[in-house]
Amino acid sequence: MPVLFWSIGIYKISFSGPLKITSDAFTIMRSAYFFQELRSYRREDHDHSYAVDNDRIGVFAMASWRRKADDIISLGYRYLGTPYELGAEPGSTKTFDCSSFVQYIFGENGIRLPRVSRQQLGMGKKIRKDQIRKGDLLFFESNSRKHKKGLQRIGHVAVYLGNNFMLHASEETGIAPINIYEYTKGVFTKARRVIR
Repeated sequence: MPVLFWSIGIYKISFSGPLKITSDAFTIMRSAYFFQELRSYRREDHDHSYAVDNDRIGVFAMASWRRKADDIISLGYRYLGTPYELGAEPGSTKTFDCSSFVQYIFGENGIRLPRVSRQQLGMGKKIRKDQIRKGDLLFFESNSRKHKKGLQRIGHVAVYLGNNFMLHASEETGIAPINIYEYTKGVFTKARRVIR
């Protein structure tokens, strides 16, 4: 049985016919059984795309968004432990606050975002909490801003890593990963997708 290796894990699938691997996709001549088998191995974040032509050809494409998310997160991890500074200078890597960190790692990967978390909330596509995937932006209503209204209650932004973890800039730890539900200075309320 062939094994397809992906950045998030291993997919084991069976197929009939020759397998040709290209730089952008796995193109497989296969039977109806293969297609059903492939579908059964899709991951919860619905990150793969495929097409069927008369039940003979399947295309299992490496999602470009996944590569972009990996690049963004990898860059973010280079700055683990970098100190937190509220109002950090845009583009600086000596210190970050939550939104300058997000702006920097996305900007270095070709995705321009505003400087402030409340402005970043207006970017990309609104998604439900049960739809979040790696690389999405997570927004929190801060405890210190509870007295404010609407978007003004948003006081924190982070990047989703998967498995309920996020990467963010924290006053206590600087740049660090943390479980979403262990973040105690705010409540996760909204998510946006800016990686296409």
